[in-house]
Amino acid sequence: MGPNVKLLAVRVLEACKHPEQGFRMCIGIINLAKKYSSPRVDNACLKAIEYRLYSYKAVKNILDEELDRIENTENSLLPLHDNIRGAAYYK
Repeated sequence: MGPNVKLLAVRVLEACKHPEQGFRMCIGIINLAKKYSSPRVDNACLKAIEYRLYSYKAVKNILDEELDRIENTENSLLPLHDNIRGAAYYK
């Protein structure tokens, strides 16, 4: 498994009140590599970390919807348009 899976596992264990529940969730995330490839699971874990979604269900949804294959670029976050105001406008 990749480094993002490890980081997500740490975040899951920190977020859960009961360690057993977090452990089972981590095992479920690791087992997703049986259906999907290990690199895809690692990318999905990266997306889950970016969105602060620390759960098995979030990673599975990312994989099911193939959101792990979408590249994040700065241009995709906001469209370029004259009427879009930046942070400097509100100072």
